[in-house]
Amino acid sequence: MTMDSVVKPTIAVIGLGYVGLPVVCEFSKYFTIIAFDCEPKRVAQLKSNIDITETASYKRRNEINIKWTSDAFDLENANFFIVCVPTPVDNDNLPDLSCLLAATATIARYLKYGSTVVYESTVYPGTTENICQPKLEEYSNLKANVDFFIGFSPERLCPGDEIHSLVNTDKIIACSSSLGLENIHSIYHKIYINGLHLSSSIKSAEAAKVLENTQRDVNIALMNEVHELFQKDEIDTYEVLRLASSKWNFCNFVPGLVGGHCISVDPYYLINYASKMGLTLPLVTISRKVNEEKKNKILNIVFEFFKSKRISNPTITILGITYKENCTDLRNSKSLLLSEDLARKGYIVQLNDVKLIETFATDTIVENGLVTFEKLSKSDVLIICVAHDGYKRLKLADYKQIVKDNSLIIDVKNIISADMRSELLDSKINVIKG
Repeated sequence: MTMDSVVKPTIAVIGLGYVGLPVVCEFSKYFTIIAFDCEPKRVAQLKSNIDITETASYKRRNEINIKWTSDAFDLENANFFIVCVPTPVDNDNLPDLSCLLAATATIARYLKYGSTVVYESTVYPGTTENICQPKLEEYSNLKANVDFFIGFSPERLCPGDEIHSLVNTDKIIACSSSLGLENIHSIYHKIYINGLHLSSSIKSAEAAKVLENTQRDVNIALMNEVHELFQKDEIDTYEVLRLASSKWNFCNFVPGLVGGHCISVDPYYLINYASKMGLTLPLVTISRKVNEEKKNKILNIVFEFFKSKRISNPTITILGITYKENCTDLRNSKSLLLSEDLARKGYIVQLNDVKLIETFATDTIVENGLVTFEKLSKSDVLIICVAHDGYKRLKLADYKQIVKDNSLIIDVKNIISADMRSELLDSKINVIKG
């Protein structure tokens, strides 16, 4: 195979979510793009200039180079495929590759001599070559590294973070063929201005991705664990972190709820991979358990407060239901699970998310059961779960508007200053860092 067949690629991006859409928009500045998603509603929205994921690069796309479609037949014109579909876990925390396999089957129908397929979805080592490649070969009657190339380039998107956007984040690329790697590099280097890191194997690139987020999960678990310890002795965890961070090699992680599509999912891919290798990962497994139990720690604080105050028919307000600050992503939101657990106990639970309310239409707000700040009833307990910028701007009067006297604020994200905590305490409103 020569490079002649792929000099002028037509790129098909499979999956138009938080990963695929930025890929479409940035690549459209240089290439013809077929933007495919199996969900017609999503495609119709994007055609109509509506993006519910609030991807910043969507406004900077070259629309003339993009064909939005949910019709797989349009993939006939593509010779370079980038797969950006979800790879979640199932109810047993085992890898769910159903979307990946469906995308692979779809691509295989339109694979031709000289094509390249690059997977960006997070997987455990061996998935690309041992699971996806055989399916591509079976359905297309073509042979990898003879008739087509197969590669892996793990996504590194961080929703809501424009500092570490797609174009200025280092990118890993891998392919089992040196010629295929050269081909992928020739295309990707136009987009990723910070540089490309070439992997010696696809498995190494797959492993790097799951390790990136597993490392963060383990470190956050440590912070959650010591935070509980320090609280027992009335030591301010964030003061400890400030002091410890003065050491040049201290890694500054903070306690909190761990949700989303990466940190709370990828460690399970590594755990499952270890199991296939006949090994266990005690530290990773325990860290997952610690972070999953963070929600229950907050619940226990609430229950103990109600028990001590003997409050009947209490009202609880939760600020922030997305999985992280300044984004609209609700995937695997722990604050939503927290609200469900509280509601099952029979408590009145009010949800507010300033980012969602600012972004979406009224019907979406109603669908998520959100209450605007002005219409929140005064509550006995306020839980700040997400550090949206809008919540960081709240003043004393704002808190007094939504909480009762002798109430409790659980500041999970440490957004309330020491001075304001003192002022709230003067108003008989206690604040603890959850």
